[in-house]
Amino acid sequence: MQPTMNFTAGKNKKWNYLVDSMFFGAVLTSSFDIFLVLDIGGFTVRCTQLFQMALILLAAFHILRERKLFWPKGYGFLVGFVAVNLLCTFHTILPKWNLAYNAWLILFAAAIWAVTALYAGRAERMLQLYVLSFYAMAIWGCIQFILGFTGLSQWMITQWWIEGFPRVNGFTYEPSYYATYMIMGYLFVQVCSLFDKMEIAGLPLRPLQYLSMIAIVFGSSRMVYIPMGMMLAISAAILILKAFQNKRVTAKQIKEFARQAGFVLVYFVGLNTLMQICLIQAQIPADSSDVLLRNIGANGDYVNVTTRLDGWKASWELFTESPLWGYGFGGISAEAMARDGMSLAEMEAMGRGGVTGNVFLEVLAASGLVGAILLLAYGIVLIRPMFSRKIWTGKGDTIALALILALLGEAIMLAMNQNLLRNYTWLHIAVLSGYLYSRQSFSDCKIPTN
Repeated sequence: MQPTMNFTAGKNKKWNYLVDSMFFGAVLTSSFDIFLVLDIGGFTVRCTQLFQMALILLAAFHILRERKLFWPKGYGFLVGFVAVNLLCTFHTILPKWNLAYNAWLILFAAAIWAVTALYAGRAERMLQLYVLSFYAMAIWGCIQFILGFTGLSQWMITQWWIEGFPRVNGFTYEPSYYATYMIMGYLFVQVCSLFDKMEIAGLPLRPLQYLSMIAIVFGSSRMVYIPMGMMLAISAAILILKAFQNKRVTAKQIKEFARQAGFVLVYFVGLNTLMQICLIQAQIPADSSDVLLRNIGANGDYVNVTTRLDGWKASWELFTESPLWGYGFGGISAEAMARDGMSLAEMEAMGRGGVTGNVFLEVLAASGLVGAILLLAYGIVLIRPMFSRKIWTGKGDTIALALILALLGEAIMLAMNQNLLRNYTWLHIAVLSGYLYSRQSFSDCKIPTN
């Protein structure tokens, strides 16, 4: 049962509407990389970051007005992680590349605090808005595919498998980014489905279960293989656990496991079918399996694998050269370029680029061992509820488990071809933090009046 307090935010409908509007704007646009963005001095400013700034200002006003302090779970570890990265700013040959990354890191940390403070006692509304944002992006993904597939429009489509067969990317740079975003919504509703939690304050989750899968199929990113397999394994484990606990398995439980397995099957069969249609139309004498496995092993082609392994190796070498003091999230690009023999002028001309393709190695190289330990500690605090046996039997907090497993699935995706400073990842952490905070008693600590 969630505690309640006589907060102004809980009584003022206009205030709640303002907060909800800013929060929904932030989560709705969190995946936008190529739409509603500004290039300022070589740095990309996204619409979601403006909404996050607004939330931080609202939260600051809220705590000053109410004289209440809000301290999210494990927040000290996150503050320490940010501080370590600030100290690493000038430990690189191009410190200015670290400045924007540090600014965004501070923003993300502050946004976590803001969401936690503004939705203390209103976690259900926060979850509603968060789920609605996934509805919107899944529907847009389906529309984008239909428009591209039928030739009506190519708006915002950045990649095509073959002519006439678009890879859905939403408003992200490319399909793998879209999949990295959508996998959180997909895993969240899948876990809720396992425990028959299919609505949040009247908002149904079942349609999103299907829409998110369809959108991911249309994106056709092979990176989802592992998190989808993880979800199927979890479903099987929960089914077995329930069987041992209740000494029997109900038809409903078997049906839900079949549904989970069906989603995995739909991904491969649906994608293969669409590929075959396009190959036939284009009169290309190739098997769709070549496309599904292209660059990851089909016909001896391992381009994607070797490229990522090279990045991982470079990141590990940067870490081993300076294990305690990292180079910063912007600095690791400059350091890698310098080791390739590039001059400062050449680096400036080329601009920053990705190096690691793996967030765990990225954190080690950017923050050093101390920063990595602090971030790990923060992560452990956030996922600690999942270590309760009760939560896996359906007697615990299903929403907490769903948010945690969605975050772990996201971490798997980030370990393959992304970077840590993705807006949607940190906003998901903010939602999880806000939800966990609302499950505990609110702090009675007041801000001194003088």
